[in-house]
Amino acid sequence: MSTTRNYPLCIKCGRPMRGRGVTREEAPGTVATGHSGMCKSDAQPNTAERRNRQRKRPSVRPVTPVPVEEQLDHAVAALQGWIARRHERGVPPEENPIRYQRQAA
Repeated sequence: MSTTRNYPLCIKCGRPMRGRGVTREEAPGTVATGHSGMCKSDAQPNTAERRNRQRKRPSVRPVTPVPVEEQLDHAVAALQGWIARRHERGVPPEENPIRYQRQAA
């Protein structure tokens, strides 16, 4: 570990910047390199305004829960459509591999 090495200085704050892949322990007293001659802290400031802007934008649309009964109705309708298409292709009803019936609650 050498602390006498001449590291490039940040053009904004003047702190020495360590190279990419060099750890903090290998180059004490330095900051991570950002881009455009600046350290990472100056190149990508994590200001309160930026954090608030990021927080306002939801990453995914909120999901509205669908009742179980409605989910079952959709599943049964899809299965009935699938069986109807099998009949149209000429598959006899007794060869259908799926047996189902809606159970009363």
